[in-house]
Amino acid sequence: MPTQFEPGRTTTPKAGKYRRVMSSMLGQGKRTQLCPDDPRLDGKIALVTGGTGGIGHEIVRGLARRGADVVVAARGGAQAETDCKRIAGETGRHVSFLRLDLGSIQSVREATAALQERLDGRWLDIVCANAGVWPNRHGVSADGFETAFAVNCLGHHVLIKGLMTRAMLADGARIVATSGDIYILSDDCTPDFTYKGGGTIAYCRSKLGNLWQFSELARRHPELQVAMVHPGVVATALEGPSTGVGGFVKRQIMATPEHGAQASLIAATQELPSGTYFHNMYGVMALRDSDPAMDRDKAAHFWDQLETLSASKAGTLAA
Repeated sequence: MPTQFEPGRTTTPKAGKYRRVMSSMLGQGKRTQLCPDDPRLDGKIALVTGGTGGIGHEIVRGLARRGADVVVAARGGAQAETDCKRIAGETGRHVSFLRLDLGSIQSVREATAALQERLDGRWLDIVCANAGVWPNRHGVSADGFETAFAVNCLGHHVLIKGLMTRAMLADGARIVATSGDIYILSDDCTPDFTYKGGGTIAYCRSKLGNLWQFSELARRHPELQVAMVHPGVVATALEGPSTGVGGFVKRQIMATPEHGAQASLIAATQELPSGTYFHNMYGVMALRDSDPAMDRDKAAHFWDQLETLSASKAGTLAA
């Protein structure tokens, strides 16, 4: 059985890229830390991107069970509305759907405006930047950026900045970003990355980008409580179908979506220092200075690039 959350636990990651990736996969069934039921979140409002399936769906359920009202932001349609109603019925909380395409800057802006109208003067206490894509092949977004960068990094940046600009975040709001230890296989993240074959490296780069952008958010905005999480290596549609032989293997070595949600729930409810990178098994990660996530110059440059792209009217590389 998984273990309970261990406050104060800090771990220095194993040396070696592939050793680190393997150590993040083995033993998850027994070592994933579970989020406590307390404190309650009654009266609080949360926003979860990618909350219609996989880890995000379980984050929504976990927040609602603790008393929060939740807005589920995703591309889904009728089924998403149905899922929100079901969770609302299970928990007795208000759970609603907000259409959002993180791959389109215009869609993010429109969704932010719609959310402000829906909140009607109330503030968001928790934002879980959970949505992510793992491309099967190279592609670009509606704005002309490499897909993983556009959705996983730029879309969330536009969203968070829009919430801040419109004063939609409560004092001390918690911002929780889903990253992943697989970032260690990369050393950069750019909007124009091109590749052949599958998109594993593009995904890894975007997860490094997440660590850079949200660590910078924590440094530049100390009024927020920011955390990045490794949810575990989780059996979701992100890693392919869960049927047949491949599905059997996934179920044997990967964590369930419910367990994958625990790191985000811990970051959303428990006391962690702002800027923390929290691992589902190892707790707070004390990254080495040589770790690519600790490259402050690249992180600052990445932030500035996101700022420039998100502020452009057209949201394109040309702009």
